[in-house]
Amino acid sequence: MGRERRNSKRIPRLSQAAVISLTNVKVVECLLYDISSTGARIRVEDGELVPDYFKLKIPGAPLIPRCRVRWQSGNDLGIEFFGPK
Repeated sequence: MGRERRNSKRIPRLSQAAVISLTNVKVVECLLYDISSTGARIRVEDGELVPDYFKLKIPGAPLIPRCRVRWQSGNDLGIEFFGPK
């Protein structure tokens, strides 16, 4: 098994979420698989629809205003939360 490169531990959380453009338009629904204080893993129907920078809305949680795609494998994306919280 490889060495863990994340700065914070991911917590499994299966939940619906939405990718929101920086202009506040919903781009695509997604499935949230896990989350940490610094990022998450999501799955979308078409990874090409997700912009490099976006906001993430998880029902019942505050909007995460600064997200970026760090990696993509098929329809799974690793995203990073960045900037001031």
